[in-house]
Amino acid sequence: VCPWREGGEPTRAAAASVGVVVNPVAASTFGLSANGILADAGCGPAGAAGSGFVIVGNADAGRTGGNGASVAVRNYGSIITTGNYSDGIVAQSIGGSGGDAGASGGLVAFGGGGGGAGNGGLVYVTNDATGTITTRGDDAVGITAQSIGGGGGRSGASVGIAALGAGSGPGGDAGTVTVYNDGAIATGAATTGDRGHGIMAQSIGGGGGSGRGTGGLVALGGQGGAGGAAGTVHVDND
Repeated sequence: VCPWREGGEPTRAAAASVGVVVNPVAASTFGLSANGILADAGCGPAGAAGSGFVIVGNADAGRTGGNGASVAVRNYGSIITTGNYSDGIVAQSIGGSGGDAGASGGLVAFGGGGGGAGNGGLVYVTNDATGTITTRGDDAVGITAQSIGGGGGRSGASVGIAALGAGSGPGGDAGTVTVYNDGAIATGAATTGDRGHGIMAQSIGGGGGSGRGTGGLVALGGQGGAGGAAGTVHVDND
């Protein structure tokens, strides 16, 4: 997981590190939200920008969120979870959100632009022929694999006799998600296990940032950011 920063002059978030998990043994968990394996290469948001209020106000722009890294999980062993919301394997890569721009005010005011979001990385999960995954709680999925783009940063508001808004940041793209299951996956029990999907694989582009308002005798509002693209999802269940 990468760090995030916040400050007057924003700093771009660093990229996340690649995550690789190989499990050849037996693993059991008990309790709420107790996943058997959690591999997360998500990235934090970029910092928000500072505001400017003078005769001519010019706000800083938000910076770009960091990209999520690639994640690979391979299971040869036995995974058993008994609690609600306790997936057998969770593998995810999530891009950081773009930083919000600062506000501005003055006789002439220029709003800052929102920062672009980071992209979600590649996600790859294999449950080998010797691998078994058993979940017994409600909302407990056998394998969850997801790549999600971050949300774009919002543009800054501006107020003055003449005020000009800026564009908001675009959402991040999501990466390719691949799941191979050659083993056995069982979810639920006699009286539990509602919404216990065997495999959930998804690639979701991030939403664009919303434009903030402007006010003045002459005022031009900022533009909303474009949404990110989804990636390819491939599931092979033998």
